[in-house]
Amino acid sequence: MTEDEDRAANADQNALLRRSFDPVLTEPIPARMYLRAPRWIEHARAAALVAIGIAIGASIPYFGASVGVPVTVTFSLKVTVIVTAWPAR
Repeated sequence: MTEDEDRAANADQNALLRRSFDPVLTEPIPARMYLRAPRWIEHARAAALVAIGIAIGASIPYFGASVGVPVTVTFSLKVTVIVTAWPAR
């Protein structure tokens, strides 16, 4: 089929779609859709999440001590286990 034949075959479907959706397409866009937050807001939001994560992570040992459960984790032990468990080639 050529492009002209495709257009002729789909003309009735295109007309139906246009009749159905032309009122929607001609509606004005609400003003609030044009409004965007300043660019720095996203950076501030990310920085706040990082700061909250650091604050929660730093406060875990204090809460663990009051409960009586040791929360200390030795990073060097984890690295040592990973390095020694890695198969040598």
